[in-house]
Amino acid sequence: MVRSKLLVGALALIPAAGLLAVTQLADAHFPAVGATAACVDRDAKVTATVESWQTEDPMHRANGNVAVQWDGVTVANGAFTAANNYRFTVDLQVPADGRSHTLRAIAVANFGPNGEHGFAGQARETTVTLPADCTPATTTVTAPPTTVQKVETAVLGATVSRPADVATPVEVLPRFAG
Repeated sequence: MVRSKLLVGALALIPAAGLLAVTQLADAHFPAVGATAACVDRDAKVTATVESWQTEDPMHRANGNVAVQWDGVTVANGAFTAANNYRFTVDLQVPADGRSHTLRAIAVANFGPNGEHGFAGQARETTVTLPADCTPATTTVTAPPTTVQKVETAVLGATVSRPADVATPVEVLPRFAG
């Protein structure tokens, strides 16, 4: 009788353990996203890094279509492949408004080289706060006033005024052969 109660109890735990394993596996397939923001000219440049979840089996990291959304609008798509080490970056140029924005990565396709591992629709998001003002600093340079000394010189019977640092003109008279 004790043995049969233990057997029934063990059999009851098997579905619960299976559900726990499936739940943990489902949470494992996702695109991670991080972002930074900096001023570039008068706008903010947001650099988003999107990376597949970490696992020992790279086949589970592959995904052929991952969307990147900025405040709910898809702005880019990428893929997780062995060639890009299961990560890609997206650069956005947006107005510097000082507000917080949501950047979201969504697995559009199923995970696996041929989509065999499922989990399309898994998503992660982050918040990035933009700089409030990206106005470039201006520098004003004022040249010191200059005084030019002038020299007067007689040329062909006329008086000519010239800067002192310019050479004195030379009178050239035509030469007639004769």
